[in-house]
Amino acid sequence: MLKCKSLSDQLPSAILNRSVELLARNGTCDARPNLSLWVLTSMSIAQTIQKRVSEHELYALAILPKGAERLRKMFITADLHQAISNPQPHEVAMFARLESDLAVFVTSPSIDMGYLKLLKPLRNAVWEIKSPRPSPGLRVLGLFADRNVFIAMQHYRRVDLGKFGSREWRNAIELARASWRKLFPTGEQPRFETDATQLVKGAISGQYFQN
Repeated sequence: MLKCKSLSDQLPSAILNRSVELLARNGTCDARPNLSLWVLTSMSIAQTIQKRVSEHELYALAILPKGAERLRKMFITADLHQAISNPQPHEVAMFARLESDLAVFVTSPSIDMGYLKLLKPLRNAVWEIKSPRPSPGLRVLGLFADRNVFIAMQHYRRVDLGKFGSREWRNAIELARASWRKLFPTGEQPRFETDATQLVKGAISGQYFQN
């Protein structure tokens, strides 16, 4: 029971403390404390996501056709939702394509390194989704809340970011991190993996970042 109490100290939410109590009742905390911490952290993030959805700070990505099987989950920020839902007349095709490309994450049986990329510094856990057409193409930066759960933060025209490692890229990565902290102000961390197969169901084995 002391181990479970230490977990509640790290995750002080009243809801999570109740979860600790339930885990302790069946012995989970005493037997596998690291698993307990992971379970509670995942529960905390999931609860926060639902709260942000109710507050219209996050939106579950809409996909077409509506009956398509959802293999993974993507949530987009209010700003990204606004850009996709209400594009300028000259940007309608670009954002329609972006919405379609984002839906690939939700519905495609497989994901490859041409679609998804972990940006440097790797420890920031910020990923890029590519929407290369129509030119100049867009990039969406985001972070994984859990396996198969992606939070898409901001979008950028690829041409505006310049070369990898540029100030524009660094600023974009930091903004994605800052957006995560705003959504999860109690300290929950994004899930960090360099192996995409550990994050994404159906990810093709390979290297998703540049050396």
